[in-house]
Amino acid sequence: MKQRARAVAFLLAALAASAQDSAIAVHVRDAGTKAPVADVELKLQGPGAAITTLKTGVDGLAVFEHLAPGFFTIRYTRAGYVDSGATGMSGSVVLKAGAVKEDVMLDLTPAASLEGTVFDEEGQPMKGVEVLARGNLYATTDAKGTYRVAQLPPGNYRIEFEIPYEVRQQTLKRDETNGETFGYNHKEYYPGVADPQAAVTVQVAGGWTCMAMTCTCAGCDWSSLAAARSSAPAASR
Repeated sequence: MKQRARAVAFLLAALAASAQDSAIAVHVRDAGTKAPVADVELKLQGPGAAITTLKTGVDGLAVFEHLAPGFFTIRYTRAGYVDSGATGMSGSVVLKAGAVKEDVMLDLTPAASLEGTVFDEEGQPMKGVEVLARGNLYATTDAKGTYRVAQLPPGNYRIEFEIPYEVRQQTLKRDETNGETFGYNHKEYYPGVADPQAAVTVQVAGGWTCMAMTCTCAGCDWSSLAAARSSAPAASR
């Protein structure tokens, strides 16, 4: 009886060990050159929401071992490349039951960036302007009016400049001779136009920094806008 119990215990232990004996081998390479990329931080998340972190070696390889069967996602980040957080995409793999190893290939795209300065109509730098390239890829101008939007996948971008309410209030100007008030629109587009149809599209390539993206924000007559709003019919509730 004791021998049978020991045999059952041994079998259960063996099954438990084999259930944790799977592995995921992640191969990371440059999307353009196909060369292996070292020092890529990989975060593996699987059943139970536990996260394991590894870095690739000089061969671009990292192996996650002693894994249970299930669905796994792989997030990645590495300086100079577009990471999974910027694209909203990640690698994924399903481990089936049994002692298996799955290979996953990740091609990383060299990241691009945009740099420039935002000025007001008088040529003074504008602080606090949000520069939006796409989705969650944005930056805010500093005291010198400069900005840098990083982690951009290669492509064409329509650059938006959002001027916060506080900044617009601080820059309001009133003409004492006629009582007109001038200020900035909430949103403008590169190279400094209010009409999105008149915006100039900017093309960026992977691994490049597009510099000197200067924008001079143009003011508008807020008195006319206020008059137009006051004459418009009230929206029904």
